[in-house]
Amino acid sequence: MNPSITRDQIIEEAKTWIGTPIQHQGRLKGVGVDCVGFVSGVFMALGCKVRYRHNYSKLPDGDELLSVLRDNLHEIEVRNIQKGDIVVFKGVYGRPQHLAFIDGYPIDGEVSIIHSYWTVGKIVQHRLDPKWRRRIVTAFRYSELVD
Repeated sequence: MNPSITRDQIIEEAKTWIGTPIQHQGRLKGVGVDCVGFVSGVFMALGCKVRYRHNYSKLPDGDELLSVLRDNLHEIEVRNIQKGDIVVFKGVYGRPQHLAFIDGYPIDGEVSIIHSYWTVGKIVQHRLDPKWRRRIVTAFRYSELVD
């Protein structure tokens, strides 16, 4: 059985991954990780059982990505996202291809995301600006979350 965890625990663990270099199909904090490895790694570090595939392309199959997320998490309305939830972003060709955790931005409390940002080459946290908001496809919440 999966443990009950809090939003704060999810974000505290996610922040320990900031600075980890980007590596396709990577799974090791501080060594190399991609967005799937990051999200699954956070949940595994918190003692949750997570099912995911290892052999996917750099441009993952959006339908398969959503299927795996639906097997592990509870899909929610985007308008209801809160700290600790996962958002799915459109990538190339408008297909679901990228994941991030939602948090508050530490400087001004605006909504932020923590994710593997290929452009910068590592796990980062930054504001969820209009450009990123427009790319949101759907959102998920850990089903054993306790507030």
